[in-house]
Amino acid sequence: ASSPPMLTAHSGLDALCQATESIWAIGADETSLPFAREALGLAWGNLGTAVNAPTPAARDAMARAAHLAGQAINLTKTTVPHALSYTITSAHGLPHGAAVALTLGAALEFNSEVSETDCLDAHGAVAVRERMAMIYETLGARDAGEAAGRFNALVKAIGCPTSLAEVGITEDAQVERICATVNVERLANNPRRLAPEDLRRLLR
Repeated sequence: ASSPPMLTAHSGLDALCQATESIWAIGADETSLPFAREALGLAWGNLGTAVNAPTPAARDAMARAAHLAGQAINLTKTTVPHALSYTITSAHGLPHGAAVALTLGAALEFNSEVSETDCLDAHGAVAVRERMAMIYETLGARDAGEAAGRFNALVKAIGCPTSLAEVGITEDAQVERICATVNVERLANNPRRLAPEDLRRLLR
């Protein structure tokens, strides 16, 4: 109830990203999806207000979103945005929620192009794309590109960065370090296989 704006933004982005990643994670199922979908709807609808013009209702909604997102990832774990975020935080000082949000939009577009040849989800690429469509719908978007744009616009609106350059990550060596220290457990939970060049592209 009393968190300052940037703490609200960072913790809220973490919940929003957790919910999104849980929906597309290879572990998603009928048990996890209701938690993740409700969390995503609550966070998407209330984070901007909770940061920029907080009300008790928006704070309550974000608290519930964070709780439900936690329930969801307890079942599914997180994926590539979290996998890349840890070094961004430890090496460059960007708070965790903001670090995850840096690549969420790019990962959304990447995962939307999953095919049977690069799908890691046993349910298949069609099932992954159906779950991706749940995310677009919640964000009020027609497709992955529009959803990513809307997500990044929210990130900007609450005062957080949307590019590595904004946090001082501008050199190839910095990007290579992030890729080399990616969390492989979280990476393996992503529905679409990522080669090293895919990780670099997400970070660009």
